[in-house]
Amino acid sequence: MKTTLFALSALALAALPLRAQELLLGDRFGQRVLRLNRATGAVINGSFIPDGVGSGLYDFQRPREVLQVPPFLLVLDTDADKLFRFIWDGATATYHSTLTPGIDDARGIAYDGAGTIYIANNGTANGAPGHALVRLTLGGALLPPLPINSLPIAQLDDVEFFNGELLIANAAMNRLERYSPAGPFLGYVSTSTTLITSPTSCMPALLSNDLIVASGLSATGVHKLDSAYAGVSFSSWAFWTVGAAAELSSGQYLLTGPSGLARLNPNTGGFAFLTTPGGVQPELFAAFDPLAVCSGGVAYCTSGTTSSGCVPLMNGSGSPSATALSGFTLGVTQLEGQKQGLIFYGVSGRALAAWGSSSSFLCVKSPTQRMSVLNSGGTAGACDGLLSEDWNAFMTAHPGALGSPRSAGQALQAQGWFRDPPSPKTTNLTNAVEFIVCP
Repeated sequence: MKTTLFALSALALAALPLRAQELLLGDRFGQRVLRLNRATGAVINGSFIPDGVGSGLYDFQRPREVLQVPPFLLVLDTDADKLFRFIWDGATATYHSTLTPGIDDARGIAYDGAGTIYIANNGTANGAPGHALVRLTLGGALLPPLPINSLPIAQLDDVEFFNGELLIANAAMNRLERYSPAGPFLGYVSTSTTLITSPTSCMPALLSNDLIVASGLSATGVHKLDSAYAGVSFSSWAFWTVGAAAELSSGQYLLTGPSGLARLNPNTGGFAFLTTPGGVQPELFAAFDPLAVCSGGVAYCTSGTTSSGCVPLMNGSGSPSATALSGFTLGVTQLEGQKQGLIFYGVSGRALAAWGSSSSFLCVKSPTQRMSVLNSGGTAGACDGLLSEDWNAFMTAHPGALGSPRSAGQALQAQGWFRDPPSPKTTNLTNAVEFIVCP
């Protein structure tokens, strides 16, 4: 039910352009992912991502939810206990790889916009942690799971990142639970409009900053909550248990049931059942932007403070590409002026190692590749220096460099190094950026 576009300065999820909004929907019956029109809910492509059985690459069993983190479309499969990754190039979703992150009966997936993917896990098979949020980096590396501390626990049906918090739909316990991204339980969501019973899914609204919550059993229907979780409206639905709900660009709601889709007008109560080719047992909706094929990466780790009090920041802009000759710049700002430095990168994942006794950390696992030696310019002693180099151009000019040949879906980590003679190691490090190579 999610998608994200990267903005390095804010690292926040922003509303996607309405012209680009569509929906993706997992289908348990057809073991496929459908592509839907977000104005009407009509099916655009009934086999947008078909079942891969017999391909030797992947085999859907219960494609529960899709998460778009450009260039990836991540398909969470509840019964296969796997995360299938596809590369979206603006025209076709091509299989890339399968992750087996130690999950069991996982029913929801979300992205925080800052480099961490969360999976709502329930079981303990495959070494899974039971009721917890399994966490992954953009590159697919496992992070420590976040335990779910609210009691009693029945089942985690969905997870959503909204308003800087993680929301968990716990239908069996009639609760929508709030957690901070660091893990602490923040409380329950309630509204005076109508009691939220059996929340089966939640999803940001399309036309406002509100939240859409599907209520599955008694008081079946759709809640709209504002950013403070106050009730805006409730639209009842008496025909079936609502599994998921999404707001359409028309202001109507698209609902899933045990074996179909329906469109509901929240103002009039009018509705229409929709036809889906081949029949459908729908799972959860996902917002999809077909124009989003690349992102510049996400910042992580902590910058060291220089002997002059500067805190340099690493960033990326443009599109890291498997084919482009230029167009993706790795840069460092707020660096001390007139310092020698360079940017280095790796392909083996994130690290967090002390840099001697300084305040810096080594954030990139070895082996690493140094790029060009640079001068920060600016004024000595001031924090107006910068380093900048085009990674695409560097890879084009150095075909034997680490990470060659470039390939779509490849995850890399980059960090800045610079001289700082008064510091304990006579050098210091910036924070780091993780980025995914695009088609």
